[in-house]
Amino acid sequence: FGLSAATELACAVVAMSGVIVAFTVGPGCVAWFVVAEMFPVGARDAAMALGVGINWAANIVIALGFPLVLQPPPCSVACACSSNGPSADCRILHSMQCDKCCLLQLDV
Repeated sequence: FGLSAATELACAVVAMSGVIVAFTVGPGCVAWFVVAEMFPVGARDAAMALGVGINWAANIVIALGFPLVLQPPPCSVACACSSNGPSADCRILHSMQCDKCCLLQLDV
């Protein structure tokens, strides 16, 4: 947006803080109440421990998997070329320095 690096960093910190505060005040605590009210008093501690463990495990899977989602797909997965030549998508991918585009040869 034409802002300095320090201003962009300050905006990012303020925006992230706003998201955290909004989530904490809003839906962030709902899971704790739901699990606590679903089980009888004698089983609440075990149920909460299981729920928190599953929550942490899911967060770890998402955190480790997210960088893989950000990587562009290989050309062989992204498009197929016809016998008449590469489609527009294939030409775009070739311009992105992909060495081979065609995964499937279609006779169209």
